[in-house]
Amino acid sequence: MVFIVAVSRLLSKPLNLFVKGQSSSGKNHTVKKVLRLIPPKSICEVTNSSEMAWNYMGRKLRHKVVFFQEESVAFGGKQHPARLLISENRLERLVTVRKGAQFTTKKQVTEGPVACISTTTRDQLQVDDETRHVSIWADESSEQTARIVRAQLMETNPLTERELRIWYGVQGLLEERSPVPIDLPSWFDQVASRVWTGDVRIRRYFPSFVQACKTVALIRSFRCNDTQPAKIKVRFSDYAVTTLIFEDAFSRSLNSADERGIQLRKSVSRITSSNGGRRH
Repeated sequence: MVFIVAVSRLLSKPLNLFVKGQSSSGKNHTVKKVLRLIPPKSICEVTNSSEMAWNYMGRKLRHKVVFFQEESVAFGGKQHPARLLISENRLERLVTVRKGAQFTTKKQVTEGPVACISTTTRDQLQVDDETRHVSIWADESSEQTARIVRAQLMETNPLTERELRIWYGVQGLLEERSPVPIDLPSWFDQVASRVWTGDVRIRRYFPSFVQACKTVALIRSFRCNDTQPAKIKVRFSDYAVTTLIFEDAFSRSLNSADERGIQLRKSVSRITSSNGGRRH
């Protein structure tokens, strides 16, 4: 999923991802392992920055992966600095500059699109950020911990320079083909007609699912013999692969708040019943 989000940076409306889990669960390790396969020039890694710094990026972030390590630490849980960049593909700010002896205002523009990947120990961030991202959670089970412990005893060989050049070459081919239009098939109307619409957040999550389908179609298109197709059409296999990979993430992203509400109600019920129904 991290790899598909990283490739989506090449499209006009990239995907954005929150990787969540408690400290030591391997969030940053996982993301960094995947991002090794992306050319460094296509990644902007942020460990800390001021909000003002985003005003002066110009075109440096266009079609790049912006990786925020420990978002809740770096930004203190405040408004995600790339929120407008994600929504509008550009960030405009009026800043004060000195011109000779006078101060004047100047418009600074930072252009997208960007694919943002953030790790966080928080299970829930601001709702406006949540709906702009798909959320996935680290496997914190004891079984996974046992696998990780055993893996520490295994000798592993890092990717060679030649292998990395091959992976970077793959990204170069994807970038070259990314301007080709990617069309949805007519039967996608049936998919849309069957989408559950009981939550307004679907208005953002469904377009993200569509973009994920298009990203998978872009990757799959190299199985065809066309050196440079006039257009790429999303196939049923692309839809099926995307569903298998993203279904749980979209479902949990949508239902996490409701699950917390259920847990809260259960906790309150247990407290009041143990206190004879009386509130403290």
